Order: sequence, then C-alpha cells, then structure tokens
Amino acid sequence: MPTLYGSDFAEVYSKYGYNQFSARVAELLPRVLRALHLTPDRVLDVPCGEGTFALEMARKGYLTTGVDRSSAMLGVARRKAREAHSKIRFVERDMRALRFHDEFDLVTSWYDSLNYLLRLEDLNKTFAGVFRSLRPGGSFLFDMNTLETLSKGWQRHPSFLEVDTRDAFALHRSTWDARRNLATLKVTCFVRRGQHWARTDELHRERAYSLPQIRAALRKAGFTDVASWGSIRRMTPPRRGDRKYWFAARRPSR
Repeated sequence: MPTLYGSDFAEVYSKYGYNQFSARVAELLPRVLRALHLTPDRVLDVPCGEGTFALEMARKGYLTTGVDRSSAMLGVARRKAREAHSKIRFVERDMRALRFHDEFDLVTSWYDSLNYLLRLEDLNKTFAGVFRSLRPGGSFLFDMNTLETLSKGWQRHPSFLEVDTRDAFALHRSTWDARRNLATLKVTCFVRRGQHWARTDELHRERAYSLPQIRAALRKAGFTDVASWGSIRRMTPPRRGDRKYWFAARRPSR
C-alpha cells in the first residue's frame, strides 16, 4: 500500500467532518448489538484512524483497542484519548498483519477500510488475522463499499471540494478502472501554516468486491453465521443499487 493519511491529511480528516461516518456508526452500534444478541466487553477497531469510533466505544464502557498503520492518524487518536481521559490501547500495525490471539469479543472495521485491500490475497490475510484475534464465539462487524458506489457514486462528481475553509481545503478527484474494479481518489489538501500554505497529495484506491467474494473469504478464514445487509439502520437484505454492504460474522465457539 502507498503511504496514506500523512500528518496534514490526518489533521484535515479529524477537523473537517471526515469522521462523521464513524460517529454515526458508534451511535447505531448498541441497537445492532442488541439485535444480534451480542454483549461484548473487549473491542478491537481496525483500522481505527483518528480514533472517533474507538473513543465512543470507550465512553460506552467497552475495553477498546485501536489499530492503524498511519502514525499520523494514531497521533491524533492518542491526543484525543488523552484529552478525554480515556484509556484506549492504540497499536501501530498494518491490518493485514494482526498479531492478537483469542483476545477480543468484537472486532469492527468501518468506513470502507477493507476496500483499500486491493488483492483478494490481502483480504484473506486480514480476515484470517481478525479470526485469530477474536475469542471463540466472538463476532466481526464491518462495512464495504459496493461496485455501485465505486463505479458510479464516486464518478458522479469526479472533481469536487470536500473541504473549503479559511485554514484548509481538500480537493477530491476520482477515476474508475472497470477492468480491475478499481476506484482511485486523488486527494489534494492545503493547510494554512502561518503566512504560508502546505500542500499534500495522496492517492486512495479502493477495490470493489462482490458479495460472493466477501462471503467466500469469510468462510475461508473460518467464520460462520455470516449475515449481510444493505442498510445497518434497517438491517435489510442487500439489493442492487445499495451504496454499502454491512456484515456480521462469528468465530465458532469451541
């Protein structure tokens, strides 16, 4: 993977609304857990980004760990946790190389993070690492962008300003590779530094996986009781045109 979420973009991400999705999911999660009859104590969020979801889980009383490969995003997450007097363990690691064993009741992965895995081999590695990280009987909840979103939704406005303030702005430009089911988002950020502006450019790539591919990868890792929805709020079955797929899968009990 290329270097993503450097210090300037991590700052923009945290301050200017990119983290609203994670906050909304954290708000919805207790109802989802009740519907699935899940009562976790230890939660792993991977990748955790700048910590919005992990911090909300800790506030709700869960023993929370966050993993991310971006040192800049983890720096923001740790600062937010200190300011909130929240005891969250943060670990800098690639999600393809998790090293936990039988430790968590629940693992989460939000905001289409798994679409960043551009090879099926990497998706398999990540699912296997999540499986090992869970205690027997533990569950894995996650979302992924659909082919509809990456091939059409992102391309509907191929160039737009995501952030436009006095101190920062971010321009998004997207393209679609139909042969490889690959969307590329070029993010150009400018952040005010005193009398000057600092520019940073990042390339974010996401691959569209089909429902059968995702389900097969979960089964290959050992997961059972795989459920999927087109809406986590209504928990309705997936259908053509959905923007996201939402999943729940379980590591079997011993």
